[in-house]
Amino acid sequence: MKLTIEQKQLSELLAKTTAVVERRNTVAILSHVLLSASNGKLTATATDMDIEITCEAEADVTADGATTVSAGLLFDIVKRLPKSGLLHVSLDDHKMHITCGKSAFEFATLPASDFPHMASSEYENTETIHATELAPVFSSTAFAMSTEETRYYLCGVYLHANADGVLCGVATDGHRCALMATELSSSLNSVIVPSKTVS
Repeated sequence: MKLTIEQKQLSELLAKTTAVVERRNTVAILSHVLLSASNGKLTATATDMDIEITCEAEADVTADGATTVSAGLLFDIVKRLPKSGLLHVSLDDHKMHITCGKSAFEFATLPASDFPHMASSEYENTETIHATELAPVFSSTAFAMSTEETRYYLCGVYLHANADGVLCGVATDGHRCALMATELSSSLNSVIVPSKTVS
């Protein structure tokens, strides 16, 4: 793997994906972000086995490849580099190297093949909804979600299509209830979106 990418693009890419990564993990690979370079793009994937986020950014890729590196460490370093800087990323002998101006960093990696993926092919129902249309549903109902882990089924927003096929979001903690019906037509099966995904 060998590529050149702007600091701003890599920083934004990592900010979006590493939000799901827990700082303390008993499984080492879950504290890593999967970086894949090909076809002029760098793709970053992170998961906590409940949520998986994949984002991509434009990059000047001279050699395809994939690896995993500590998400928190990489993001902490990249966001402190000059915002106008160009980052040169390469993979050599199980080490990832990043240079930017006079700065040079070396990261230990784990094999990309060890990175877990959620089996999206096994989903019973899938639907694509634009973020700007779904965000108001979450922002209007999230305040009523429960924070009690013993009642885990209340720790999220319940999405379902009503009798008219309109997408609705509902949240409750047992004392208060919030409901929002959108103008979106949907065939989505009833599903509870966990609070971490909502936030």
